[in-house]
Amino acid sequence: YFSPIVTVSATQNALCDTAAPMTLTGDPAGGTFAGSGMSGDVFDPSAAGVGQHFIEYTYYEVIECPATAEVTITVDLCTGIADRSVFNGLNVLPNPSSGWIMIENQGKASGLAEFSVTDMVGRTVIAPVSAQLDGLRLPLDLTSVASGQYLLQVIQNGQRVAVMRVSKE
Repeated sequence: YFSPIVTVSATQNALCDTAAPMTLTGDPAGGTFAGSGMSGDVFDPSAAGVGQHFIEYTYYEVIECPATAEVTITVDLCTGIADRSVFNGLNVLPNPSSGWIMIENQGKASGLAEFSVTDMVGRTVIAPVSAQLDGLRLPLDLTSVASGQYLLQVIQNGQRVAVMRVSKE
């Protein structure tokens, strides 16, 4: 017996936590999917939760010879974001970064805001720092954070107003 060549595909590999469920495709047909947020061949980002999810597709030509393929789907936290156009002038430089980042405001956003960094599961890795948005140039130290993907959360008046992905090398 031989193990067949198996593939799995998703129409998108990054979704918001509020996105509609997505059907995955396994080839050859007739296999099974396993992983967070999976129900049959449907991936539900809200059920999976924020973070990176490894979905495995297993196909059996014969019971003794399973073949598997894997796809990674990232679910980002996108709920509760205010009018993005006001915050389009917020920039994070450099991104990706090997240590320090600079958050700059070159747009219309004003007032006091709170900046924090969370991992993709939502755990805080950099505690909230308050700063005025007008003319903002806020350095944040990521040197103690492991390499990976993070979310910079911007909170104003108790509401999340922007979320930006930050990559740490």
